[in-house]
Amino acid sequence: MACATIACGTTDAGSPPQDASVVGDVALEAGDAPADAGVDLDGDQAPNVFPAKHGPTPQIDNLGGPVLASMKLVTITFQGDAWRVELEAQGDALVTSEWWRVVGAEYGVGPGVSGGHVVMADTVSGQTLNDEDIPAFLEAHVRSGELPAPDASTLYLFYVPAATDVFFARGALQSCVDFLGYHSETTLALEAGKSQALYGVVARCAGFGADMEKYVAVAASHVMIETASDPFPSTAPAYQLATNDAWLTAGGSPTRNEVGDLCGSRRTTDAGGAPAQRIWSNVAAAASRPPCVPPLPGEIWFGAAVRTDLQLIDVHKSYGYVVVPRGESRDVAIDVFSGASLASDLALYVGRDRGATDPRTLDPLLRGIVASLSRTTAHNGNRVAMSIAVPASTPPADYPFVVRSVLDAQTFYDWPVIVRVK
Repeated sequence: MACATIACGTTDAGSPPQDASVVGDVALEAGDAPADAGVDLDGDQAPNVFPAKHGPTPQIDNLGGPVLASMKLVTITFQGDAWRVELEAQGDALVTSEWWRVVGAEYGVGPGVSGGHVVMADTVSGQTLNDEDIPAFLEAHVRSGELPAPDASTLYLFYVPAATDVFFARGALQSCVDFLGYHSETTLALEAGKSQALYGVVARCAGFGADMEKYVAVAASHVMIETASDPFPSTAPAYQLATNDAWLTAGGSPTRNEVGDLCGSRRTTDAGGAPAQRIWSNVAAAASRPPCVPPLPGEIWFGAAVRTDLQLIDVHKSYGYVVVPRGESRDVAIDVFSGASLASDLALYVGRDRGATDPRTLDPLLRGIVASLSRTTAHNGNRVAMSIAVPASTPPADYPFVVRSVLDAQTFYDWPVIVRVK
């Protein structure tokens, strides 16, 4: 199975949920203690103690699979690619860059090496490339000697032409509509026997115009670091978000997110002269520092952290849910925090992200659900009450939304939440 990067389509309401049971009713493991989700508006914290205490920022979970301690990158382009030399050089430089060291070390990923550059005959321009066809393509060209045989650290990274539409998930997802790049795993039947192989695909989207080169570089960095930190996402998952469904959904996937997905909408950074994706850091998140690293100059992490208990949701443990029966309402507490003093109070908004240029513009929740705040401006240490009212007519389902903290038009952060209607 493939893992899409940068963006995947999601729905706003899922299938009717099963009942959610508070983890206190089941055996807890070490570190599973639930947060206090009660509302105590008399409990404002000292405003000048940074950051104020708040519920846990999500941690990318270590699911036990292997990582690539030293990636071997095989760059694959197609004849006529005007960017070929630049793409080859960028990839080789990236796996030995300071950016790679900073974002990879926390996940056991060390410097990589070049596995070579291969220019293929252009049989894909103007064509549809289905993910299901790529394993056979790899197998045929490894057998012919045109591509080097894989070892346990090899990533075959395809840069497809702009005139090529790529589909995966059996045609459900399309390049430049649902994703810019993805990585996957397969097994090749070679003369020496079966061999696991890792591959990634980076698309080029005409709609990006003059920014296309930037987006290609960022998508490639995303694919590369996520392959290194989670090379076998389906058969032996390594680093994936698994214990906060609200942040998972906000990251673009209803089932899994990797180290780049939670930072996909945040500004990029520089990796040795080329733009690169910023990557989620568990260490920074736990310390209430900007969790997407490397941090930008002067960047301060802040937010409106919604208190949600750890719950048993459809046979797995997760934060991020507020469970409300139809026809009822529930109040939850929000702890506003910042890592340092800010220039002004934060403006707070509640709703569904529509991707508008103005961060104050959010869509209402679906199916008549209303989330209202006891105050709409706050600073570090303030506690805010959020009341969620669900009409009796609302169908049982999961309804994601965000509590957005806005410092100015360019500086804002979301705290994702899911209303689970029973």
